[in-house]
Amino acid sequence: IALLTSASPAFSKEVTCNFTSWKGATSEEASISWVGTGFIADAKKARVRKVFNGNKQAWTKVTVKKTNKFTTFVYRTKNEANDKGEKIDRRYGYRVYETGKCNVTFTTQKYTPIIATGRLN
Repeated sequence: IALLTSASPAFSKEVTCNFTSWKGATSEEASISWVGTGFIADAKKARVRKVFNGNKQAWTKVTVKKTNKFTTFVYRTKNEANDKGEKIDRRYGYRVYETGKCNVTFTTQKYTPIIATGRLN
């Protein structure tokens, strides 16, 4: 059995990303309402949690994909109702770069993607 070990920030332990910019929704507040003010990712346990102004949401199971330059944590929801009662599928793609940058891209089949970027602390 081969064990993979890495000193990279995405695999050493839980990592915390604090967003510094948001784009895609009609306002920064609207973007924050979808993606939060940051996230915590845990590659070993394949999970991520949104953070809203320091308040941590529950962990969500994710698929983890690693490249030489970044690690991506992805989860999808199906047929979830939005505030207008429309059923939409959602995709959240959280990314942690070896450089210390981080972001999330939130996409649906209907709306402009929301992208928040920041840095690991």
